[in-house]
Amino acid sequence: MSEFDYYPVFMDWLRQRGDKLVVSEVRPPSCNGLEFDIIGAHKWKNRKNFYALTSIEVKELDFAKCYRQAWERLSWCEYCYMAFPINFGEFSNLGGIIYNLANYLEKLKKYGIGVLVYENVCVKKVWCVLLARMSSKIMKWRKDMLLDILGLRQQKLDVK
Repeated sequence: MSEFDYYPVFMDWLRQRGDKLVVSEVRPPSCNGLEFDIIGAHKWKNRKNFYALTSIEVKELDFAKCYRQAWERLSWCEYCYMAFPINFGEFSNLGGIIYNLANYLEKLKKYGIGVLVYENVCVKKVWCVLLARMSSKIMKWRKDMLLDILGLRQQKLDVK
């Protein structure tokens, strides 16, 4: 299976968290091929017309590449997650994720990047290993570009 096969699982996780709009494979124009694997948006109840964006970057094995991609997206979205499918039948990728998580833990905490894992054999569930923290690197013009692409600057999400 490829990482694209896991997009619906992580999209469902965002919906369960309360994100009202969840899309995949968003490619902003004139951004040198930058692509967001999954973006979720939810409206904050206490702030008028303010949408918090969550980005999830999914990779099967390449922890370093996934970290780099999540780090690049910190200036676009409030919350960024790295996501990895794990298969308990093949412990090699689980061991690699744990090893890399230990090596990158300080950087992940410093930048507020979260980590999700999906077990796809037994319980078929997403776990949040490290919760993302709101990004302080966000650039308003980049976020506005994403909101325009998603159609959220005109559209009002129905938040109940």
